[in-house]
Amino acid sequence: MSKSSKFIVLIYIFLLSILFIYIAPGAIGKLELRKLFELAQADTSDEVEMGDTIATPKYHIYSIEDRSLKRVYPWLIYFPESLLKALLAFVMGGFGGNLQCIRQILKPEKEKENITWYLFRPIYGVLMSIVVLVVSYAIPYLLQAGNVYPELNIYVLSTLCLFAGIFSEDVFKWINAISKNIFDSIKND
Repeated sequence: MSKSSKFIVLIYIFLLSILFIYIAPGAIGKLELRKLFELAQADTSDEVEMGDTIATPKYHIYSIEDRSLKRVYPWLIYFPESLLKALLAFVMGGFGGNLQCIRQILKPEKEKENITWYLFRPIYGVLMSIVVLVVSYAIPYLLQAGNVYPELNIYVLSTLCLFAGIFSEDVFKWINAISKNIFDSIKND
């Protein structure tokens, strides 16, 4: 790879990393604040009258944190919880793809990939994180009785998506092997 294409790849990876690092904490913060708001609304043990409203001190503190979050991430206020989890999964998968690009850049010159590999690797990481997200929701939903959606731990989900982005090729091979086994067993029946 030439020096100019290496420079373009590094700028691309740097800009994507900045974007991913900006989005991920906002999504996590918004998801955590929603959970804390729900807990504070359910806990009425220490209600205090604040002007025209009655609220708990915890609820008041969380509303201040929410206003601070809205200043840095004004676009996040319109996202529902499920879309925030999906956004977090996509970002972590893309960041994993970026980490794989950085790892590949640091390899000796003879083992380097061509420039298109570097440009599409984060997108491939996002695609694998979509697969991890669907599987993470589908398996517990199918195993549970009733129509209750599972409550997934966002930290575990984002870590799985990060690793899916880093090891995209291995995840793709694993999913391909599983689907091949399933379809072969269906053919045999």
